[in-house]
Amino acid sequence: MQEALTNAAKHAGATRVLLRLEMREAAPGGGDSAIELAIDDDGQPGDPQGDPQLKSGLGLLGMRERVAALGGRLSFETGQPSGSSLRVIVPVAASREAAPVERAA
Repeated sequence: MQEALTNAAKHAGATRVLLRLEMREAAPGGGDSAIELAIDDDGQPGDPQGDPQLKSGLGLLGMRERVAALGGRLSFETGQPSGSSLRVIVPVAASREAAPVERAA
């Protein structure tokens, strides 16, 4: 989330960012619950030729890798003529029991 917000402000020059975080309950009869993060901004699409960080795409790649490590998926779209939308969906483990906490003696 921090990377996406930084990109909206630093690279896209967004003046408005809408952030939504939602818990999606599992459908009856199967499937996992999931957390969905949506970030929409009103910034300008970047110019990969003029911005070395955009050209490398490492920010988006890093986000994709972190989401994939959690078993989730990420999508990113730029609007025409402006704005962008980032969506992240990460499954929640079926067991909601917290792991036991070890206490130091």
